Amino acid sequence: MKRIPINLRGSDSLAGKLVKATLGSAGVRIVGMALIFLVGVQLARYLGPAGYGIYGTVMAVVSILLVPAQLGLPQLIARDIPAAIVERNFAEVKGTLIWFTVAVLIASIAMVAVGIAGSFFTIGQPAGGAYYWGLALVPLIALSNLGAGALRGFHHVVGAQYYEALVRPATLACLLLLVSSYSGGLSTAAALALQALATLVALAMCIWHVLRICMNCGVSNVAAATQPSGWIKSAVPMAGTEMIRALEGQYPVLLIGLLASIIDVGHFRVALSAAGFFGLPASLINVVVMSYVATMHAQGDRARLQLLATGSAVVMLASTLALTAAIYLFGAELIALFFGEAFRSAWPVLVSLAIAYTINAFFGSAATILNMTGQERVVVIAYVSGLVVGIALTLALLSPLGIVGAGVAAIASELVKGTIMWFAAVRRLGIDTAATSIIRHWTDWRHISHIKPHRKAGQ
Repeated sequence: MKRIPINLRGSDSLAGKLVKATLGSAGVRIVGMALIFLVGVQLARYLGPAGYGIYGTVMAVVSILLVPAQLGLPQLIARDIPAAIVERNFAEVKGTLIWFTVAVLIASIAMVAVGIAGSFFTIGQPAGGAYYWGLALVPLIALSNLGAGALRGFHHVVGAQYYEALVRPATLACLLLLVSSYSGGLSTAAALALQALATLVALAMCIWHVLRICMNCGVSNVAAATQPSGWIKSAVPMAGTEMIRALEGQYPVLLIGLLASIIDVGHFRVALSAAGFFGLPASLINVVVMSYVATMHAQGDRARLQLLATGSAVVMLASTLALTAAIYLFGAELIALFFGEAFRSAWPVLVSLAIAYTINAFFGSAATILNMTGQERVVVIAYVSGLVVGIALTLALLSPLGIVGAGVAAIASELVKGTIMWFAAVRRLGIDTAATSIIRHWTDWRHISHIKPHRKAGQ
């Protein structure tokens, strides 16, 4: 039997592994963000403020339906696979892959049915065709996210991002250019149909990647083992967190569409598209460290886990601060240049969203560390608290401040959420996730590559 193509206990230093994974992921993410930004520019220019507003509203609904469709399993699979590999339990790895796929497929179909039923009461004629094409994205994206989670669990961190960050947006950008060039225009429904096709291509490639890993390491040759009670216990709070995170990202779009205008939705959607760059450092680092956190926790290696938390937070904060300063100075002109003069007014809300991302970066990988160490319920509490504050302030500030009020609400939400998770990580795990932890752990952090993992008895 061939050895599994990952090395969780090898002689390589933690720093070397993290730097290699981070640099590879950075290359993929940077190119991917450029492609996603290009798609956003294409959609804004092809559809205009009103059409892009409809697109944003449909995608907000799709994002919310995706959460129960995924059942929290993309995160759980990224935690359970490396933990099972530490114990050399390949039967559990196979069972996790099979049953998580079945569960996501069934849940996705159920959510599509819910979306179709809801359309009879809420969808107007202009958004009708676009909405139904949006529903087709639910099972495709849910399965793609599960596949990416499996690849992260196998420590194929770069490969996990390749399909969602490169293949999907690159395919969509090409399709949008071709269709708009030959047809002379693009409808919102056509844009979402092309997005579904691009997602299908990326999903097929991701599935093949996971199957190749399973065949090479011998997972495909063992009988599948299951532990449904353990999965349910962890999946429920993780799904709750993802639902709140989806609502957190989409409630401003829905509230603006309800209380303001579809053109305001288009402006806010442009700000969200540009703000994706501010989330890149945190997203990149969290994706890289996720499976390492699970492995260190399984090995009882709290010392290196603290060093990992400190280094992650410092890099996140420094990177996000630099991006925030740049967008404050040049953001208005850049928005007008790329998206068009009609979207220049999105700059103030973009600055407020950048500040919110900076606060999130200050608290580091708190959510990831808590989720990967069995503290999912704390994350749920933090996200519920942040969501309540965000919605309340958006409702209060939308009238006097316009769409900037939604950005101010996001700042307050991140402060509340980050404080709760930081306090829980310190108290329950003894891990300080904030960037300021560098003050106490600077000496140890400099020598991270020389620290040997602590092993539990019998390992």
